[in-house]
Amino acid sequence: MLGFCERMTLEPWTMAQADVESLRAVGFDDVEILAIVQAAAYRNYITRVADALGVELTNDEYPAEILDAFPAQRPERHVPRPLRAVSD
Repeated sequence: MLGFCERMTLEPWTMAQADVESLRAVGFDDVEILAIVQAAAYRNYITRVADALGVELTNDEYPAEILDAFPAQRPERHVPRPLRAVSD
């Protein structure tokens, strides 16, 4: 997951379906993958805006309204699909 987010941050134009499949291969479902992408994109956006405005980001905690926007933060609405067996 971290490698996916790093690539999304540093080289987003290189992302392909294979990158999403790499997350599925280790057990992430579509809702979780969407949350990963949204969280990384949001952090990238906020950091770039802050950098452009010369704002120092000092609080690493996100407001509840932001966390509520990500589907993985709503377990009552998220029913994970069963893990697929990974072939060797």
